[in-house]
Amino acid sequence: IVGTVLDIDGVSTSVLGTVNATIGGLGPNEDLEGNSPNYSKKEIIEKLGMDKLPTIVVEAMISSGFSKGLTENTYFVRGDEEDDNPYVVQSIINACESLKLPFKHHLTGMKRTKDALRINTKNVGEKIKTLGEVLAKAETSEDKVNIIAQLALVVSQDCGGISFMSNKLHEEIGGAGMIKKTSAVINLVVTEEYTKENPIPFLTEKELEEYVAITKETVKEMAKTVHAATKYILD
Repeated sequence: IVGTVLDIDGVSTSVLGTVNATIGGLGPNEDLEGNSPNYSKKEIIEKLGMDKLPTIVVEAMISSGFSKGLTENTYFVRGDEEDDNPYVVQSIINACESLKLPFKHHLTGMKRTKDALRINTKNVGEKIKTLGEVLAKAETSEDKVNIIAQLALVVSQDCGGISFMSNKLHEEIGGAGMIKKTSAVINLVVTEEYTKENPIPFLTEKELEEYVAITKETVKEMAKTVHAATKYILD
């Protein structure tokens, strides 16, 4: 976790970078995602004032269900109308329009939902349990191999969607780790065609420059409505 204050075109801007990891590299620990004020990160967040500042959360380049139908890699702007900050959402939209970059304003997906991750965790556990029970009764090598293949798929795909964050915390900060009313998210969603050639998306110099340009332009846009955006947080 690293944080500082930068001068972006005359606007003092708190900046935070987080690497989500677990000891041994077993997987991400996204309890520290976004601007979430947890554990030792809380001290840095509060020192930078980010628990009360309008914030852009910059997420990774991804392939997901959002990829369907895209004809070019596209930036997705997301923020729930109640749980997140509409002024930040609009600032990111204005920035993308100003830079003439392909983007979509995605209206759903950021809503905090009680028990959502807990229910998903239970469902994945039941799926593993069922496969385990079938495996326990398997007699032939073919059956065992097929069941283990299904189990491997669940562990490698489904489990990442439940292990990344604590259940209760997910209800407060959502999958992107956002303090309520402070933030909006942007990330680059790749096309299905891109994914066929690159199963794991990777940033090029061009896309890195775009991310930086969007962030800087968003900061300038947010400066225009910072008082209203901050009031929205504190009200």
